[in-house]
Amino acid sequence: MGYLKWGAQVCKIIKWGYLLTILLVLIEALSSTSVVYLQKYMIDSVFVTGNYRLFAILLSGFAGAAVIHSIMFSLSSFVAIRNEYYLSKSIVLKLIETIQRMPLRIIQSNRIGEYIQTLTTTAIEVGNLLCWRIPRIMLQEAIQLLIVTIILGSISPLFLLFVCIVSIVYVLIGRQFAPILKNNRDQILTKKKDLIVRMEEGISSTREVIAYHRMDWEREIYDTLFQSYFREVTREGKLINRQMLYTDPLKWMVILTVLGFGGYETINGTMSIGTLVIFLQFNTQFTDLFISLFQSIMKISGDMAYIDQIRSLESGPQLSMGNKVIEGPIKHLEMKNVVFQYNKEKVTLNQLDIKFPIGQKISLVGGSGGGKSTIIHMFSRYYEPDEGSILVNDVPLNRISSQEWVSRTAVVPQDPYMFSDTIRENILLGRNYSDDEIIEVCRVAQIHEYICSLSNGYDTDIGERGVKLSGGQRQRIAIARALIGKPEILLMDEATSALDMETERQVLFNLQQFRDNTTTIMVAHRLSTIIDSQLIYVISNGQVVEQGNHEQLIRNEKEYYRLIHAQ
Repeated sequence: MGYLKWGAQVCKIIKWGYLLTILLVLIEALSSTSVVYLQKYMIDSVFVTGNYRLFAILLSGFAGAAVIHSIMFSLSSFVAIRNEYYLSKSIVLKLIETIQRMPLRIIQSNRIGEYIQTLTTTAIEVGNLLCWRIPRIMLQEAIQLLIVTIILGSISPLFLLFVCIVSIVYVLIGRQFAPILKNNRDQILTKKKDLIVRMEEGISSTREVIAYHRMDWEREIYDTLFQSYFREVTREGKLINRQMLYTDPLKWMVILTVLGFGGYETINGTMSIGTLVIFLQFNTQFTDLFISLFQSIMKISGDMAYIDQIRSLESGPQLSMGNKVIEGPIKHLEMKNVVFQYNKEKVTLNQLDIKFPIGQKISLVGGSGGGKSTIIHMFSRYYEPDEGSILVNDVPLNRISSQEWVSRTAVVPQDPYMFSDTIRENILLGRNYSDDEIIEVCRVAQIHEYICSLSNGYDTDIGERGVKLSGGQRQRIAIARALIGKPEILLMDEATSALDMETERQVLFNLQQFRDNTTTIMVAHRLSTIIDSQLIYVISNGQVVEQGNHEQLIRNEKEYYRLIHAQ
């Protein structure tokens, strides 16, 4: 898709505002030209011929044109800025949706700072480009240039031809710099992104940097990245200065030629003084507008790098959101011939066939890297199988509406994310539940008493990523967060690994009582937590090597037996 087509698509939401901007810019350009053109009649008809009765009329017209220009300037700027912010908001929201639909493996292969840079800088620059620089600057310059060209052509077609030839020479010189400037702009954006990403990572890792006394190491990395960015910015400045060195003399050559030609014509009586005045002004305007328009086009050409970044993100792989609604409760859950690999070197799930009885507690155990957490990620729709399918009531999971599936499931990861907000908001996540419901699930998660011991209770701010809480407290808040929605299927990936054994035992007991006859799928390395599971799958190298309850697997004296005795 070309830049023009892409820009037209994203600007659909502001099409009427965009058209209004163009109309206001057109009126502004006409009124601006009128202010200059009326000077001819003021000089020739009033001051030279002495027809002072026209003075008041021409002065009123002059003032009216100036007032209209001022009003149009303010209105067009207001509408353009309004369009810019609406469009920037739309682009940011669309990018957030795009990132949310991206496979987790893609997100994890990039640095978070790169996404932040795209959302906070690139998207804003694209909004400014499409809604301000193109209609409010470039288009206005183009309209004014067209009007001035018509006027100059009516005064002296021959001299207009001369000015056009000089301008074409200017363009040819500028074209030599255009690709160099665009490549340089790409480098600037890349270096700036690297710098901002490092700054974000440096702030996030402050404790580790101080703990290991690596401040000088961090400073050296920052200095290196900044110098690289600074070199590219300086190079851009030098390129622009070199371009101006070649092109500015052409501008002054045109001005001197206009003065000579116009003065000669006036002396010979073939051009009036008023015409000479506006001829000089319009020629100066023509040259300035031509140069400015060309520079705008060159700058916009370089700024296409911003659009390239947006389009690159939008064109990435996306998970299927599905559109099918599950009728009634979930009665069947199965992974059938599922193959998945994070990279080409190793198959994580290898022709995996596994059924999850509804209404039971099912546990997945095995050595590290066997594929247990990947199964949880599959059900969370972070990834999709490379082969095979996940069936819910005999319907492939990727065909089921994402919103529908999320409303029926909840996941508790080993390292849950905590927002810089209160405990209450970290449990609710914008959902509408009563205080009694919040307290109920917090009692189940064995965190209510601790919360009540805090001075602000549930309204206590927990800091950036929950830094004011211990790992076990964060896990219990995450469990409460998952339970409050009363999901049909609860997915727990090492969700109690940070708890002491007694607290963990009590939390799991409460879960069993709270979620009686509902489906819970657990991943655990601490095997004491899953002994009471109705069904245990032992996963190794992406396949089920054993299954049964605790007593059956102990009697088998195979992999599960070895794992139990290893602990």
